[in-house]
Amino acid sequence: IELERSEMDKTRYENFIKDLKDLKILVCDDNETFRTIIETTLQSFSLNVKTVESGFDAIEELITNNDDPYDLVLMDWNMPELDGIETSKLIKNNKSISKVPIIIMVSAYSRDDLIASAEQAGIDSFLIKPINHSTLFDSIISTMGYSRSVSSNGGKSSHEYDKTNLLQDKRILLVEDNEINQLVATDILESYGVKVDIADNGLKAIEKIKENGANFYNLVLMDLHMPVMDGYKATKELRKEYTEGELIILAMTADAMSGIYEKCIEVGMQDYITKPIDPQKFVLTLSRWLNNNVKNTRYFEKSLSINNRSNIPNFETLNAEISIKKLGGNITLYKKLLSKFYNSYSNFDLEYIKSLKHKEDNEYIRYFHTLKGVSGTIGSDPLYRIARNIETSLLENIELNIDSQLELMKNCLHKIISELQVFLEH
Repeated sequence: IELERSEMDKTRYENFIKDLKDLKILVCDDNETFRTIIETTLQSFSLNVKTVESGFDAIEELITNNDDPYDLVLMDWNMPELDGIETSKLIKNNKSISKVPIIIMVSAYSRDDLIASAEQAGIDSFLIKPINHSTLFDSIISTMGYSRSVSSNGGKSSHEYDKTNLLQDKRILLVEDNEINQLVATDILESYGVKVDIADNGLKAIEKIKENGANFYNLVLMDLHMPVMDGYKATKELRKEYTEGELIILAMTADAMSGIYEKCIEVGMQDYITKPIDPQKFVLTLSRWLNNNVKNTRYFEKSLSINNRSNIPNFETLNAEISIKKLGGNITLYKKLLSKFYNSYSNFDLEYIKSLKHKEDNEYIRYFHTLKGVSGTIGSDPLYRIARNIETSLLENIELNIDSQLELMKNCLHKIISELQVFLEH
């Protein structure tokens, strides 16, 4: 195969590795084979590596090495006795550990609830197995705060965040029927100078692309579940006329079930972005597709500044801090989303929702799919779980007392709407 010559030559790459050689890394995983593979890979980067097989061993190792502390822990999620999330919580809150290390969670699963639990535990990053040489390297330098870019003066690597705007003046077609998701995606994209067009269903997307030509859009973000024409069918139609080289189409959905990614690839989409949207991952994925030379760039600080934190609204029904963090610290955007959510769901009609079940199309399932996504965005874990349970039961024919779940959903929504009414009035 023909490949382009790498922009980073061997000498500059070796200099970059030298810059990381002092990192001390602890690998915690109960699988001996995986420990061996990761240890060998990390040693190929000339890093100082130690492996342990349990969460208890990891905590003990960190405590006993206070004089020469670890910089980073690669933590498996699924371990017996003490899993990775509980181990990470104990590490983060252990006063006997002089220097709390950066923690990267490693898991074969990418469920939204698992990732949310990892974030709540203070875990700094998340890696999905299987892991290859390149993704592990990129994840380490990104999470540790390095930039992959290298200066030309002697090949010395830069420790500054790469804040180069890689999306400026790109044109993206956002195909999404939900106003809250439209608002989140558009706000993030426009803050990077992206020109955004919106189509609220697959048919309108096809019409816009044919009207303007494939070269008009640098990329298409395609929701999967929409009225009139869903993302799967729209992509199939577009692929009849436009190759993957002519038109980049990325799926954007709240679906995190097994097989969805494969289905997206099968119909002609090229990648997958999950909702609720994580701004850092969102921008990174777009940059990878729009700038082929970009491997990994860190765009957002991981925590809010003290000044911003003091402005975070306090709710009993919503986890505002986690949601704002996922929005890159944008409190103004979060408040806009709350207003949209209030306007959309304040007139909740349970009987109308039940009546959707008898329609021929998938509007009934789509309702819960949409609610799942937006409730995750505004920070309601209970509502997210209820909507997810109903949607999953309908899609996979799992036995569930939907009427009782709908009552729970009604009560949950009522509490959120009541609290938002007071908040928005002030």
